[in-house]
Amino acid sequence: MSGAGSLTRGAEPALRGTRVIRARNLRRVPRMRRWMLALGTASFLGLATSAYHATMLPGDLEVARAVQTLDGPWIQVPLWALSAIGFPPIVGLLYGAIAVSIFVAGARREGILAMVATAGAAGLHRLTVEIVMRARPSPDLLEVAHRLPIHSSFTAGHVQNVTSFFGFLCYLLCVRTAPSWKRTLLLHLLVFAIVGMGVARIYFGEHWPTDVLGGYLLGVLWLLVVIELDEWLERRDARQGPKFKSSAQVTRGSPRSITAHQ
Repeated sequence: MSGAGSLTRGAEPALRGTRVIRARNLRRVPRMRRWMLALGTASFLGLATSAYHATMLPGDLEVARAVQTLDGPWIQVPLWALSAIGFPPIVGLLYGAIAVSIFVAGARREGILAMVATAGAAGLHRLTVEIVMRARPSPDLLEVAHRLPIHSSFTAGHVQNVTSFFGFLCYLLCVRTAPSWKRTLLLHLLVFAIVGMGVARIYFGEHWPTDVLGGYLLGVLWLLVVIELDEWLERRDARQGPKFKSSAQVTRGSPRSITAHQ
């Protein structure tokens, strides 16, 4: 019996064990995501019901005034820039250009799903504001940068849309690209934009903190739905062959950049 043969046979059980553990972990992820969907939906419905019955909820005024005590160009300039990109037509042009760029780069499914992420978030926001009809903060209570007569206050549309769209971009970077300093930088910038958008909407007095919380909740819920759709399409493509060219046509264990299609 050779030493190499012994090592090979000895490694086989360990390799099989590793594969079993990895398979269990992969099955556990969708299950956890569905639990998050269920808990997030219940939390959002509870918050939306409270916002429907009350203009202000406990902590809204105190948190908003605390945020507005921040002063100086170091906070005003980045928050102004973030808030500005959430208004039409800039938001449509920016998010649309990013989604189209992904599609043109060859990752067609990812580009289409990026459009689904932002369009679906916008549709859900429109539906929610028509149902809840919550008044925006009053200038008598807070410093209001812009009087916005359109729509109601719940949810914060800027926040909801950036959470779904930029969150989906974060997902693509994590599962479709190899680790690098560029990926890390992009992830940090996207997360900064998501968090900063919520602060900006409170800072400029255009939303209550619970409007922003509602935007994050509904944005994450829609993001989870889009991720589920992406993974379902990937499984379908693995069985039947891809309908749309996708950067996900390689195994999860071998991430590759979306830009590799260029």
